[in-house]
Amino acid sequence: MLLLQVLPIEPKYENHLDTIVLVSIFICVVSCTAYLWYQKIRSIRVKGCVQKPMTEAKMLFMIRWSVISTLLGNMFVYIDRVYIRGIDYSQGFRNARYQWNNSSIPGSILSKCGNLMIPFSYCALFLGLYHWEYLNKKNRIISIGAGFGGQFVIAMLNGGRSNILLSICFALVVCVLRKYNGKSFLPRFNGRLLMIISASIVILYYVASILFWIADNDIDYLQKVADMLGAKVKAGYVSNPIVNMLTEIVLYILHGIYFIPAVVENYQLPADMNHNISFRWIFVMLARTPLLSDYTMELPEFDVGGGNFIALPGILIYDYGYVGFIIACIFWGVLLGSAIKILNTNPNNYGMGGLVLVIFILLHVYMSVMTMALNFGYFMFMIFAMVCMELIARAKYGKSSWLNVIVEP
Repeated sequence: MLLLQVLPIEPKYENHLDTIVLVSIFICVVSCTAYLWYQKIRSIRVKGCVQKPMTEAKMLFMIRWSVISTLLGNMFVYIDRVYIRGIDYSQGFRNARYQWNNSSIPGSILSKCGNLMIPFSYCALFLGLYHWEYLNKKNRIISIGAGFGGQFVIAMLNGGRSNILLSICFALVVCVLRKYNGKSFLPRFNGRLLMIISASIVILYYVASILFWIADNDIDYLQKVADMLGAKVKAGYVSNPIVNMLTEIVLYILHGIYFIPAVVENYQLPADMNHNISFRWIFVMLARTPLLSDYTMELPEFDVGGGNFIALPGILIYDYGYVGFIIACIFWGVLLGSAIKILNTNPNNYGMGGLVLVIFILLHVYMSVMTMALNFGYFMFMIFAMVCMELIARAKYGKSSWLNVIVEP
């Protein structure tokens, strides 16, 4: 909120004070409920099977599998886009996105397989980042490179940004897990700051290159982008192309906050299944089966992202009204308190189910000012990939915790 205040933009909806009130209520109710719930359950002993530490062989097997799956998956998607659907990337990633969105040729089996394989990059990212100290230099580079690189490549092929955003937030969750389990928040290595700055510059340039035209980024273009994202340029602002670009990037990431007043103005109850944002991607996937064949997605017109980028408080109000909003805040507070309980439990006492639950909850909490993690189609595939990876590795190496590893001599 403070970051948005220093930018040369302001909300275009008149009732923007509602945003401050509703976001404050969301933070207070979720935080207080999480604290009270954690205090209630903190002394409860977790009963369950003790997970044995993961062997080094199992960890390296999962890294290799994830890297191969990521490379093949991106290759399959590229072949589908270029040679089957005829997408021309020479005109830029942004133009390519419009081409494949408007293409009358459906995705081939290669595209479907590729999109199922690429999320295994999150497994490599998790293992490389969490178990950094146990890996040699080669495996560190391979796992982190496949983790972030795999998502960066599919983001370029899609001409989108959500994959990059999700992978960064996922890495943040892994760092929190590291800290709770006695490790440093970030892995220690020489040139860490330089690498972070370099990666940030590459990501910012990529986002700018596909979303904004840097060369002709004048005040008129800034006004157009701001209006599309729920904001307007402040009176008296003297245009500067660099400031315009940085403003547009920050606004793109955080503009979900600006759409909360639009939700207050436009929401109608009851919100039926076709208008529901919270579970839209679940409904979209089920609509491809006989279970929900009559589903028709009808999402808010005021968000150009079709509901993808509305801050979580706004989504809850849009779907469930004010009473439902308070109930949902309490629910998320209980989930967060439960996640804190798991984080403070010996990692050997919870397995893949507990790990996935913590990642699910923390990703939603950290992304709440931007959107709802469940709104990203790749979020569910990420969960699928982690569970599937454990089942594959378990068949060969047995059941074990991802949070502890035995280094073999």
